[in-house]
Amino acid sequence: CIEQSWFLSADTQLYIISPIILFNIEKKPWKTCLACLGFCVVSAAYAFIITFNNNYPTFYFEGTSEYQHYLYTPTFVRMPPWLLGMVFGYLIFKYKQISIPRGANLSLWVFSLSIMIFLILVQCWLTRSAYNVLIAATYNSLARPAWAIAFGLIIFSCVTGHGG
Repeated sequence: CIEQSWFLSADTQLYIISPIILFNIEKKPWKTCLACLGFCVVSAAYAFIITFNNNYPTFYFEGTSEYQHYLYTPTFVRMPPWLLGMVFGYLIFKYKQISIPRGANLSLWVFSLSIMIFLILVQCWLTRSAYNVLIAATYNSLARPAWAIAFGLIIFSCVTGHGG
């Protein structure tokens, strides 16, 4: 079980910085949200560069201990979905009573489900195709944040009473 405890370490580090984010999001909400998105971009750029320069695979089960050390377990690589969750949490807190037009809500649902289906299909395709470092780097840098955005939009829609 020790090998899997890296996730507890990453979560603990993120929870330690959460008061800083929550304090600032109360004082300067949009600047804090933009800073969170900026950190997501930096993290995605790191994942892209590390994957591209070291020819790392797309998935954990194909990787080595170096892949795990530099790309799979670092907190700053796992940070984007967590930060996006903080941003969506703020949006839910601020706009819980928002009225979303039916067409916009349907578009959000289609967009979210399309991203999720696309990521699943790309993963299936990547496991069956020849290795391409550019595709692997793009997937490693964008898959987690894209999934978090899709999931966050679904949660936002449901919490605001537009779940279906």
